[in-house]
Amino acid sequence: MLRKVELLGALGKKFGKEYEFDVSSAQEAFTALCSQVEGFRAYFESGEGSQEHYKILVNGNELTNPREELTMLSQGGIQIVPVVDGAGGNIGNAILGGILVVSALGFGPLGD
Repeated sequence: MLRKVELLGALGKKFGKEYEFDVSSAQEAFTALCSQVEGFRAYFESGEGSQEHYKILVNGNELTNPREELTMLSQGGIQIVPVVDGAGGNIGNAILGGILVVSALGFGPLGD
């Protein structure tokens, strides 16, 4: 089923804000972005994106446990949201960009 994948903040400005992919998880969405969006994978592998933190929202809810994603993804889309470090907030469940790339390349599920 086609899912809307949104890149918010600076990530959306750099690579475009909205895509649609036939994916069933945030990990698959990130993999699709790496293979379909020019420069996306390199951004995370080069260091710039790999040193930033991101939150993953599924159907508008923050993904805190990859195992709960399947029930959350039964409707709605996926958002990848850059988290500003040092803005006085807790980055909580934010994922380091480098981990997103490793996960997308098949070395393990997000958050494990």
